[in-house]
Amino acid sequence: MNPPTFDDIVAASEFVGQYLPKTPLVAMPKLSQLFGFDYYAKCENLQPVGAFKVRGGVNLVGTASAEEKHAGMVFSQHGQSRPVDSLRRSAVWREGRNLCTR
Repeated sequence: MNPPTFDDIVAASEFVGQYLPKTPLVAMPKLSQLFGFDYYAKCENLQPVGAFKVRGGVNLVGTASAEEKHAGMVFSQHGQSRPVDSLRRSAVWREGRNLCTR
């Protein structure tokens, strides 16, 4: 597997943006004052599943070929099940089968 190119990242961002909202940046005035510069927090916990992790899964499942989806995908979850369960029910999982979560 080759590392992603800049174009791959742009394409993934555009694809995932169809399904997930942008993560808001929230100004943190007290930290800005403490550090002496404008400080913002990127609140990934405001994503629908409560974490940034869902982006990679949405991109992987949503851009899988028909052949890959037909062959099936196995998801493994470790501790945080909401992102995996969310993918299983998502609009990007269209023609898949043999889905197993554990």
